[in-house]
Amino acid sequence: MLTHITDMLKISTRLDIKVKVVNMKGKIIFDNNNIDEIDLSNYATGIYNLIIETNDKQYIKKIIKQ
Repeated sequence: MLTHITDMLKISTRLDIKVKVVNMKGKIIFDNNNIDEIDLSNYATGIYNLIIETNDKQYIKKIIKQ
C-alpha cells in the first residue's frame, strides 16, 4: 500500500528512530534522527522509499509525493 504525501509527513512514535527518504535511484535525500515530521515540499513529485530504523528493526514504506 502506498502513502500519498503532499508537503508534510508526520511520524508519531515514542521510540528512538532514524529516518531516511530515498529516491528510486537509491540516493538518500533525507537522513535524520528522532524527528516527528519531514517537509517534502521542495522535493519533486514521484515515488520514494521511507525507511524508519529502530535499534533492532527496519521498516520500509513506499510513499508518493504529489
